[in-house]
Amino acid sequence: MWFRAVPDLRLFLDDGTTLPSSLIEAVRLKVHGQWDEVIDQVGLRALREGFEDSFILGWRPFTASRGDQEARIFARDEDPDPPELHLIEAVEITGRAVIEVNKVDLSQMRLGETRIAYGEFHGMGREGISGRV
Repeated sequence: MWFRAVPDLRLFLDDGTTLPSSLIEAVRLKVHGQWDEVIDQVGLRALREGFEDSFILGWRPFTASRGDQEARIFARDEDPDPPELHLIEAVEITGRAVIEVNKVDLSQMRLGETRIAYGEFHGMGREGISGRV
């Protein structure tokens, strides 16, 4: 059964245990946990100019960390009596990425033996601090 999942879809393990995170939270955890891989796949470190493009992120199979192992994740169909668990074979996220490349002027300082460079940036209506040790 293929369906467009709602972001707050509840997730389950094969024994019926409810996971503490919804689908959207589980996807955020996946992206956060694989952020360096995403950066490398897109080539963000080498970008010299910005771009805007659509993207697809996907996992097949979609799993969750359970201790030191990966566990398969299920959705529950509430219509039958009793409710049925269905394996989530894949999750695909589509969206639009807007990458803005800006020059950041850095100030330098030394804390003991450690050199630090830091600077401020303003982009896409947001402010932040960039740093490098």
